[in-house]
Amino acid sequence: MVHTFKFGGQRIAYDNVSGLVLPLSELAYKMLDYIELPMPKECSSALRYDLAKYDSAAIGETYNELYALYRDGKLFAEGKGESETVHGGAAIKVGDTVCTRTDPHIFDIVKKLAEDGEDVTISIVDSPENLPAFTEEDVPTIARQLEKIAKEQVKRARAGADEKPFTAFEKHIPATHDEESCAGCWAFKLCSLASAQNAKCELEKKRIECVMMCETAAK
Repeated sequence: MVHTFKFGGQRIAYDNVSGLVLPLSELAYKMLDYIELPMPKECSSALRYDLAKYDSAAIGETYNELYALYRDGKLFAEGKGESETVHGGAAIKVGDTVCTRTDPHIFDIVKKLAEDGEDVTISIVDSPENLPAFTEEDVPTIARQLEKIAKEQVKRARAGADEKPFTAFEKHIPATHDEESCAGCWAFKLCSLASAQNAKCELEKKRIECVMMCETAAK
């Protein structure tokens, strides 16, 4: 499965089977929406029609680049479909601080720690039993905070010595998953969670997108 997303001015594709992380042009990002499998060696006239607003030579060149990755088993690699929907609450750990619905201001906490010169890492964890968990309805709001943090991280990394370091998003060691429902998820090979819970899953996916965005921007 190929997962595509736009983040911080970048377009990125991730193949959850091959592990490919691919920065995309606007044309390549759009083309992936129209490509049908199995991918033919030559770009079809139907695909060219769908992308008619783009330069014909650019379409051919971009298609050839994507086809080469497909041919080599790096793009649209064979794998399972999406995972089942599962349910559960979540919390976010920022350094030693656990954020839940009672204190959802993740960006402010991260920025304060960074300004104090402390290392910052973000993890998606189980919500403590005595605190209200983030649920599915909170995910869009919290995801926007995670995006804001990632953009700040990229900004400071590009500024170099002029800004204090900001390392909120780092790779975590992937967990061992026992649930069959995890196997088809695009984030399966990168996920640091041990079990499938919907709010946790959605926030972990956003965290992984942030990691990939920061790593791609740093290259």
